[in-house]
Parts: sequence; C-alpha cells; structure tokens
Amino acid sequence: MNKYKLKNIQLLVMLSISIVTLVIIFSSIDSYQNQFGDLETDRIQEVVEKYAVQCYATEGAYPPNVYYLQEHYGLILDEDKYIYEYEPVAENIKPVIQIFIKPGFE
Repeated sequence: MNKYKLKNIQLLVMLSISIVTLVIIFSSIDSYQNQFGDLETDRIQEVVEKYAVQCYATEGAYPPNVYYLQEHYGLILDEDKYIYEYEPVAENIKPVIQIFIKPGFE
C-alpha cells in the first residue's frame, strides 16, 4: 500500500471518529436540556400548587385562576416562557394545574 492511500485511510478514520464524537456530544446536550426543562416545569407546577393550597387554607376556597394568586398572594408568573393551564374544579376541590414551556424556549 502506498503512503498516500494509508494517509487517506487514517484521515478518513479520524474524521469518522470526530463526527461520531460530535453527534454523541450534541445528543447528550439535547437530552440534558429536555430533562432540565421537565424538572423546571415540575418545580414551577409545585410552586403554583402550593400557592393554591395556601389560598384554600386562608380563604376556604381554591382560587379561580393563577392571576388571582398573582394579584392576592404575590405569585410571579413568567408568561413569556411558560403556559399556565389552570382548570378549577370546584371551590373545595384542588384545581388541575399544568405548566408547559412555550415553543422556542425548549
């Protein structure tokens, strides 16, 4: 085998290894970001639920919406980044609360 063919094979192997390494790195970063986003929305949901329970304990009824919590209990909402789904069931039944990251922030 001549020198140039051997160098080309070595170059091809190094390039292939580099590409595989980059793919692994980028997929790991993407996986981490998705996992962190899930943890972040879970934590925010817990906070909103705690505020709703605090309202129930104080007033004897769950709030009608998250804006009530914002206005009367000081809950800070980041509506630029998150979607807050708040479905009241009844004054004495805990509401269904879900938090989602808006597209483009994922």
